[in-house]
Amino acid sequence: MQKDLVLYLFGLEAGKILNIAYILPKSRDDPEAIERTLDTGRTEKIAEFIQKANAYLPNAIILNFDTSKIQFSEFSEDETSAMFRIQLPEPRPADEVKKDILTEWGLDAVPKGGEQRLQAEIEKRLMKIAYVIDGQHRLKGLERAGKLDIPLPVIATKDADVSKAAKIFADINGEQRPVPQNSILLIRYEIGDLPGLVEQATRIAHKLNERAESPFKDKVKIYEQDKGTWLEAYSLQQMLYPIIGTGALQGMALDEQVTHFINYFSALKTQNPVAFGPDRRDYILTQPRGIAIALGVFERVWRRCETYEGGNFDQDSILRQVEILKVMDWKRQKYGQLKGAGGVMLLVDKMKLLLPEKDDRKPANHNDIIEWFKKDELVL
Repeated sequence: MQKDLVLYLFGLEAGKILNIAYILPKSRDDPEAIERTLDTGRTEKIAEFIQKANAYLPNAIILNFDTSKIQFSEFSEDETSAMFRIQLPEPRPADEVKKDILTEWGLDAVPKGGEQRLQAEIEKRLMKIAYVIDGQHRLKGLERAGKLDIPLPVIATKDADVSKAAKIFADINGEQRPVPQNSILLIRYEIGDLPGLVEQATRIAHKLNERAESPFKDKVKIYEQDKGTWLEAYSLQQMLYPIIGTGALQGMALDEQVTHFINYFSALKTQNPVAFGPDRRDYILTQPRGIAIALGVFERVWRRCETYEGGNFDQDSILRQVEILKVMDWKRQKYGQLKGAGGVMLLVDKMKLLLPEKDDRKPANHNDIIEWFKKDELVL
């Protein structure tokens, strides 16, 4: 018991929970409902997740029992424990229930936009004796994955009024802060629970943070208490993933990949020392979006080194091939207005025009592109 709230803790298979409990998302038609609208994308992600051999769903499903339906449930309790029995009658066919509801509503067919309300009403009438306060996506994800035999922890209350049930939902989903993605990545990395390429990209991020000659030395946030960093390991591994997965460094040994990334950013540091120095905040090159932009043209530089440097990808070779990028000064005052993935892609596309894969493939407006980068203000 928590204060005035009696809680019942037990385990039950997902399919049996769905047999006794209905899901009613909050909507204009059902303003007193509590759960959010079912997100099919989230349901699919849970379904994919639970298919993994070592996947767990330890979070409890929260139910509210309606004991006014006494023919289906009996409670007996003292101050510290309780036992209850649930007896389910033979359910009526859903199509029959649907027909009754439409008749009551004076309708021949489901009105546009009324599918959710109708499904919720069917759920309530299929002899359900509890309402899902929290956990609908897990239940529907398990249903989609065909894993309804998986037992789940359940915390239940009984006869909670709307305000109390709503407070339980709000406290669970509003007051608790989600664990940062960076922390989740570190835990899964340490226990060996990451998919192959994600693990490799994460190892590279760690190596870039560790190697003494790396421009990223001590600049990748691995632990939450790390200070003075440029970006999180979670963000960096996402940027590295396409390059090692299907890009220029696909299939290479990890240490070789690390060396190539170090050489690349060392060359950019040599070309733009002030962007890595004490005034680096005036530039975007060491900010997450700047790093994403630089990696966005990594493959282009790699191809140029293959063509003009005999395949060498050392710092001197890279510097010769990125010579033209001097016109891009990386100033925050100029490029700071480019926000999000769209801003990153816009600048990457412009840089690729500035730096063609081969010199004989320069666009007709190459000089105009150079002048675009030379301007003090960004012209979009």
